[in-house]
Amino acid sequence: MKIFENGFVGIRAIFTNKLRSLLTTLGIVIGVAAVVGTIAIGEGARTLIMEEVEKVGGRTLFIVERRSRIRKGGKWIRNPSREYLTREDALSIEANCPSVREVIPEIMTNGKTEAGRESREYLIEATVPAFTESQNWFLELGRFLSNDDISDWGKICIIGAKVWEEMFNKVNPIGREIRIKDERFTVVGVMEEKGNVFGDFDRDKEILVPLTTAQQRFRGNDHVDVFWCKAKDFELADRAVLEAKTILMRRHGDEEFFEIHSISQFLD
Repeated sequence: MKIFENGFVGIRAIFTNKLRSLLTTLGIVIGVAAVVGTIAIGEGARTLIMEEVEKVGGRTLFIVERRSRIRKGGKWIRNPSREYLTREDALSIEANCPSVREVIPEIMTNGKTEAGRESREYLIEATVPAFTESQNWFLELGRFLSNDDISDWGKICIIGAKVWEEMFNKVNPIGREIRIKDERFTVVGVMEEKGNVFGDFDRDKEILVPLTTAQQRFRGNDHVDVFWCKAKDFELADRAVLEAKTILMRRHGDEEFFEIHSISQFLD
């Protein structure tokens, strides 16, 4: 009987205070909708991010870089450190970090590129043979870099799909010469179409060359801009970052002259 009485009292209270009841109901509806909407947006954003991440190596990826400029005291200044990343650092991380699967050392620079009468500016990415598997990006034509290209400082290149279209009008470019920063390179391959990554980073407008060739021809030193690293498993990503950081600081007098960005931290 008390249940019915309580129910009757509650219903009467609702109709007696219609405005208050409406506002309370509205507040509950808005609150629930906000929580559901936030979760949906978050999951949607996470899915979108993961789709982009897969284009550059997947969720076990973490990136080590030495920036030329750092932020200090609210201002951007030139990095004062005399330490630089090297290919030997990358090999040391691979050999001594049990949670790290691979490390791809790279140099990235923009450069004027010429082929016949065509002349354009492209991103030049100097890398190593393991690049394609690491980045989930494979060939459309020809071949990729070999270990001989690295050891011999080979003056060869692999071009992106839009470079192929813009410089060679999609005529077979294998064996053709292309001039990059006033150095002659022979085209040995064309990458499959990849598209944009993270909005405006167009991978199809890249030219890939051997890391050692870029060090000798473009830089004149053994410095490397960035390491694209992969942990053995997503659950090991944070441990892999710590291991890589430990090795680098041990090799460079305990100086933290670099930054590490992991996909797991980005997703969090």
